[in-house]
Amino acid sequence: MQNINVKTKLLPIFFIVLLMFGLFACLSGAALAEEAEPVVYASSGHGKAGETVTLTVSLENNPGLSSYGITLWYDPSKLTYEFAKAGELLPLMFTAVKRGDDKVNFNSVNFLGNFETGSLLFSFTLTIKGDVTDSVLAGDALKFIYDDNRDSFAVLERGTINKPENVLPDITQPVITIDPCDHVYVGEVTKVPTCVEEGVMTYTCSKCGHSYTEVMVKDSSNHVGGTYEKVITEPTFDTEGLMGIYCSGCNALLSTEPILKLDTTITELLQSITRDVLNAKKGFDDLNNVNLVLTGKTLTLVVDGREIVLSTNANNKNQSGQIDLGDGYKLVFDIKGNGSNVKEFSVIKK
Repeated sequence: MQNINVKTKLLPIFFIVLLMFGLFACLSGAALAEEAEPVVYASSGHGKAGETVTLTVSLENNPGLSSYGITLWYDPSKLTYEFAKAGELLPLMFTAVKRGDDKVNFNSVNFLGNFETGSLLFSFTLTIKGDVTDSVLAGDALKFIYDDNRDSFAVLERGTINKPENVLPDITQPVITIDPCDHVYVGEVTKVPTCVEEGVMTYTCSKCGHSYTEVMVKDSSNHVGGTYEKVITEPTFDTEGLMGIYCSGCNALLSTEPILKLDTTITELLQSITRDVLNAKKGFDDLNNVNLVLTGKTLTLVVDGREIVLSTNANNKNQSGQIDLGDGYKLVFDIKGNGSNVKEFSVIKK
């Protein structure tokens, strides 16, 4: 009976000890929570090349904040800074100032020097460049820094009332993951194919700007380099000749033109002159109204001012040949040198 009374008296003491232990644990937890260091947390996001991405920056474990300054560094070849918006924490004096092409300084202050609670500092928006091929943008392409002596956080110093402490909280850096683009390519000829060269077709995505090229086969109908003429068939007294027009680039035959028959009336005149020469026993060169003219590669016989083309492919240095004049006569010529008036010719009877 006496043992029961002892146990009964000890039971309230046990509960008191248990209560005190629980209270101590709560106070210790609260103290630990109060001692947690402030941390700057930058969110991450994702988007496709050419799209915009909005990220947020917060102060976690905020003991009370009266001012802050922090700088964003980014790669301008991959990202474009667009704008920023103030968050719930120190919104009234918030500013975002670009510094050069690759930095933006964010800062704000409580004008009265009071400390504010909350977490969201600001949000900011970036555009991913259309030609970005990276799968992730972070580190050297995107990070927050404390720039020299300009940036810091003024938080409430622990154990004091309204006394600031300038700190540089650790930063959880942002990461942008690049989503693959649903390409919509538009083709454009950037090098026109010709009869001698291949062309190039360039395809560019209308969403992100990514491009690639394809080779175009030569276009046999797109001739370049001009044209030149070449006799295909020489004309005679009975038939027309044929002149070919060729592409200087690929030597393709483009068209043809007829060459008129040789003038038979001049042939008759030649025969008449030849008979006179033979009857008078005079040389053919003694006749002033007969001449053989070489212009370029065209050999022309001129009789009394009338012309007959003997050849359109004569060599202007050395050329020998004969032309059948009919009625048993032929013209034999032998061209030497570069003279335009050539007299080395004779008419003989077959």
